[in-house]
Amino acid sequence: MAPVKNRSIREERKEWARAQRQERIIDMAAQLLAKRDLEEITLEDVAKSSGYTIQNLYQYFKNRDDLFAAVLLRKLKVVISDTAADAEKAGRGIDRIVMLGEKYVSFCLKNKSYFDLQMHFERTYYAYHKLPARKVRGDFIVQCQAVIDQMSDLTIDAIRHGIKDGSIKTHLKPLHLMLLLWAQMLGVIQVITMRQKYFKDVYELTSEKFRRDFRDSVVAYLSPGQGK
Repeated sequence: MAPVKNRSIREERKEWARAQRQERIIDMAAQLLAKRDLEEITLEDVAKSSGYTIQNLYQYFKNRDDLFAAVLLRKLKVVISDTAADAEKAGRGIDRIVMLGEKYVSFCLKNKSYFDLQMHFERTYYAYHKLPARKVRGDFIVQCQAVIDQMSDLTIDAIRHGIKDGSIKTHLKPLHLMLLLWAQMLGVIQVITMRQKYFKDVYELTSEKFRRDFRDSVVAYLSPGQGK
């Protein structure tokens, strides 16, 4: 029986070492992303910075996008964990919507490289909301889709909760309303990142006021009223 136990320990050590190497590669890719645009970073750059060869990288990731999906996945998991916990404390559905939106906007504005990375991922790979992801694209790309679906589900659940508690009134289906809010929020993030330097002189705004105005318009649109 002793040889079986020894083999098990060796396998555990081997798996641990593999996981450590994979994490190092992700670390190095994340560090490069913090300094350079995604389009400028090659697999050769990541391999060189991590001390491996490109062939080594292909042992852990399907391709370059799968590697950077792993980088994105780290951040998304933190965001989803944080927002899911706070959603339970937010009370009314409309309050949950506001909280989810503000947390995501804050995250994207503080982490522009990750926002750009997510937009690249969504343009290139994302099969919208629960459609099967193609595993051939890479394990981390598939996992990213699952986490983004979780983020969408938090919004859908908040909408349903708000309809039930009376804080949200809408003729739209929750899935449809989630997509509409998502589109509006992405627009706000992009406008701030592209035009923030013109806000004061041209629009007599600050980015904070622009965000508050967006939040207030969403609340006004969703709150019970005539014609909804």
